[in-house]
Amino acid sequence: MARYLVSNLAQLENAFDQASENDHSVNKIIFANEVDIALSSGLEYTGVGKLILEGNGSTVFAAEEFEEYDSDDCDLDGKGVALITSRSAADVVIKNLTLDGFEGAAQHGFELDVPRDAEGTINVLLKGLKHDLKTRFKVILLPVAVTEGFLQL
Repeated sequence: MARYLVSNLAQLENAFDQASENDHSVNKIIFANEVDIALSSGLEYTGVGKLILEGNGSTVFAAEEFEEYDSDDCDLDGKGVALITSRSAADVVIKNLTLDGFEGAAQHGFELDVPRDAEGTINVLLKGLKHDLKTRFKVILLPVAVTEGFLQL
């Protein structure tokens, strides 16, 4: 298992990059107790191992200048990307973490984009996860369907 301890933006981005590039069966990102980390762009996980985010009461939030889609698709143009996106067939666990989309600057708090070649089951556990009312959670099942909605905790 790979473990990454994070207490600031640089460490969090580095942890996501390293977890996406290694071949460990489990990647655990452990936040320091109750830290606030502002993102100007979304975090993306593409690794092969299970991703565990242990929040310890921390908050990840969209900064005012948060990244927006610049797309020919008029439905996406100008909308914020997700705070955290998994583009992996690996399981995801998020515990005791607040995802704050800054009044909708981030279109989604967590987004799971299931790869086209994925087989089997992808498990997602959200435990003690908090979000603002404008931060949605989205699962995209390609190529056949899109399921979208609000997570009720």
